[in-house]
Amino acid sequence: MQEPAEEKQYHAVAYSALTLVLLVFILQAGFSLFVNILRNVDIYYKLQRVKTAHNVSLKRNVRLKEELNSFNSAKSLESIARNNLKMAGKNEILLIINTKLSGKKDDKNTVVKPPKEKGIFYKR
Repeated sequence: MQEPAEEKQYHAVAYSALTLVLLVFILQAGFSLFVNILRNVDIYYKLQRVKTAHNVSLKRNVRLKEELNSFNSAKSLESIARNNLKMAGKNEILLIINTKLSGKKDDKNTVVKPPKEKGIFYKR
C-alpha cells in the first residue's frame, strides 16, 4: 500500500517542524549551560576574593588585639590617641603634615572604571 503524495508531503512538513523545534530546544539548553558555567566561574572568583579579604581581616584583627594588649598604661593610650586618632588635649594645637606616599600614583593618572552594565552577561 502506497501512501498518497499529499500525505507524504504532510509527514515531511511535520517532521521538519519537529526537527526545528528540537533544534531550538537544543540551542536553548546549550546556551543555558554556557551561561551557568560562566556564572559558576564568576562566583568562584568572587568567593576567592571574599576569602582573601576575610584572611586579611583576621590577621588585622589579631594584630589589633595584640596592640590592645600591649598598650596597658595611660601613657601608651595617650600616644595612641595622639598619633592614630589625631586627638589633642586642652589648649593644644594639632598639626598634621601630609606627605605623598612614594608607592601611590597621582589621582590624575588613575583610570576610572565605568560601572558594570547588567545584561545577560556582565561586560568586563
